Amino acid sequence: MKSSPTLLDSFNPKHNSFGFLRFTLAALVLVSHGLPIGGFPDDDPFILYTHHGTTLGTLSVAGFFALSGFLITRSYLSTDNLWKYMWHRFLRILPAFWICLVICAFVFAPILFFIENGTLSGFFATSDSPFRYIAVNFFLLMRQWSISGMPVSQYHIFNGSLWSLVHEFICYLGIGSFGVLGILKKQRWIVVASTLILWTLQFLRLHAPDSVPMITNHTFIENFLRYAPFFFAGSAMYLYRDKIPYNGVLCLILLVIYVVGSAYGLFAPNITFTRELEVLTLPYIMIWLALRLPFQNFDKRGDFSYGFYIYAFPLQNIMTALGANHLGFTLYTIVCLLVTLVFAIPSYFWIEKPMLDLKHYYGMAAVRKLFRLSHTK
Repeated sequence: MKSSPTLLDSFNPKHNSFGFLRFTLAALVLVSHGLPIGGFPDDDPFILYTHHGTTLGTLSVAGFFALSGFLITRSYLSTDNLWKYMWHRFLRILPAFWICLVICAFVFAPILFFIENGTLSGFFATSDSPFRYIAVNFFLLMRQWSISGMPVSQYHIFNGSLWSLVHEFICYLGIGSFGVLGILKKQRWIVVASTLILWTLQFLRLHAPDSVPMITNHTFIENFLRYAPFFFAGSAMYLYRDKIPYNGVLCLILLVIYVVGSAYGLFAPNITFTRELEVLTLPYIMIWLALRLPFQNFDKRGDFSYGFYIYAFPLQNIMTALGANHLGFTLYTIVCLLVTLVFAIPSYFWIEKPMLDLKHYYGMAAVRKLFRLSHTK
């Protein structure tokens, strides 16, 4: 009898739909953010369906973490060198992030300030100045959300998507630590145990907060516990790809468990356990879709998902200030999607790709390579 294929049998590093899913998830985050930013009724279908258990945006970020865990673990094992691995992670995240901070502070914020005030007078004379915005947020941990009082919306958050990057980078450090200690090769069960520990802490925080007072009412820790389990679940799936079946029926069963449990309460009446069920079901669903969907060439010309993710929120603020939200939610969303692409595509070709071209160069060799690249454009 022929055995069922595993994830190892089905995963082709060069032909998969990970790029398509990453971009789709980034776009869904934009859709979710568009409701509050555009001033539309906050009737996110996932909020209503899961009884405030999750939103379309949080579910999309969770899916992104799961995909990243799978791919980043492969990245470490393919280099098997902490320095090279962290250099690659640095190049992928930080340069584009820094450019985004600068553009938000000195391009987007002045535009929004002028739209709201009809002048730039006073733009630099605020406690939340653009210079401070760059300085205090420089190392990924977001500590200033507004720029010169902008935006004037209810949240006063200029770029509300950037908060997740520090948590993802911490997960990168976790994988690097596991790799150096030999855990990814010889003791991979520890990654599974770490996922379960994080999942348990999240469960206790939500349902028995008095038992874990040190992690309750602490936004940074709460966000980490919300998303890190997805990352390490994705990592565990890569490590056990030779054991985990690639099975559409299993994917469907997990989807039904999540849908039914989120809506009606799988374990007890009126208790949906949406967030806990996500960790147990979403990683496999995401990986299965990445291997099954027929969009292998989606990112052949470029991976625009990261640029799309980091530029969408401030551009939605600007589009709202310009009145695009009066077009209705559908047209407003389409406008925001198109405008965000205008920045995401150059971000990839002018910032992200040139930085990634440096991944095999170190020290002054990287500087010389970057200098040569800048003179060949």
